[in-house]
Amino acid sequence: MGKDVLGKLRPGEQEVGGSYLERIFESGRFYTTTFTADGRRFFTFCEIGDELEGRLLSGVHGNSHIYRSKSFQIECYSKTENGITIEHNPPVVEEFFANWQLQQIFKRNNLVGKIVRIVFIGRQKSNWGGHAAKVYRVFLQKGVMTNSESEVS
Repeated sequence: MGKDVLGKLRPGEQEVGGSYLERIFESGRFYTTTFTADGRRFFTFCEIGDELEGRLLSGVHGNSHIYRSKSFQIECYSKTENGITIEHNPPVVEEFFANWQLQQIFKRNNLVGKIVRIVFIGRQKSNWGGHAAKVYRVFLQKGVMTNSESEVS
């Protein structure tokens, strides 16, 4: 596995520490993609404009195996990830991490069970020098068979 992972040798280079990395690769604890407890890949909002659209399902607390906070599931109709939009017909269940902002929006607006669109729009610097928080816009689908939507806060 090690030779297929990022960072191939360039002309004139020699890798140092390669045997240490090989032990990590063979340990069974190395990963490049985070998976849910059910074995599905987490949807990760990475690039500005990444989004999920669908029926918001319940939150999941069982992420201690990866040392992460609460995640939510969504019955996803479409998603945009890394600039690529994919339509799901029939819908598929996606799971994503919900930071404090998203959790508050979901709770204050009683969004579980409703059709929403979540869009990653940027980051907010921390006042304490920690990690910058991701910032999202959340839109609630109005009506059953209409394309109008409104932003919730």
